[in-house]
Amino acid sequence: MRFEDFRRVFAEKKIFDVHEASTVFPGFDRRRLSEWQAKGYITKIINGYYYFADVEIDESFLMKMANMIYPHSYISLETAMSYYLLIPEAVYQITSCSTRKTKTFETSIASFSYRSVKNSMFFGYELKNNILIASPEKALLDWLYFRYSFDRNDFMEMRFNIEVMQKIVDDDKVLIFLSVIKSSALERRYGIFVEAMNHA
Repeated sequence: MRFEDFRRVFAEKKIFDVHEASTVFPGFDRRRLSEWQAKGYITKIINGYYYFADVEIDESFLMKMANMIYPHSYISLETAMSYYLLIPEAVYQITSCSTRKTKTFETSIASFSYRSVKNSMFFGYELKNNILIASPEKALLDWLYFRYSFDRNDFMEMRFNIEVMQKIVDDDKVLIFLSVIKSSALERRYGIFVEAMNHA
């Protein structure tokens, strides 16, 4: 098969996996992938997943990649909070939540980290520009969920942008999410967070 024909089919997605290639092109010879990789046409992410080597790699592309290489996951935690400008630093590890086991993939272009959450926590995300990402409220709660001993020092360390926080985080929505999650520990951490923010 010619690379040009293959590229034409998957050009819009930019990322593809071996299963998709075999489904779209029955009888697809996987040896083509090794050949195209050797020629610099495609780049391997992890086993079975590739992207076209001439694609511009930016944050949006990396987040789409994170969604794809570990299904049943959504962008959250530090990556989502950075995306919404709740924290000032650019995040170099793409962080997600998933109902699958905790996992980290170290690749040539980025580190992809997935934190395991219960099924009851797997909500509060939406599709933005073809990326599954937590809402600002859920990203914050996901982050607090894993801060088992959260205190004011943790708040100061993250340097939260209080102005942005007050503008885009809906307190009522947070309370609704907390009522769904039903975790007294998480409610306590959120209370400490609010107090820290009010006295920052």
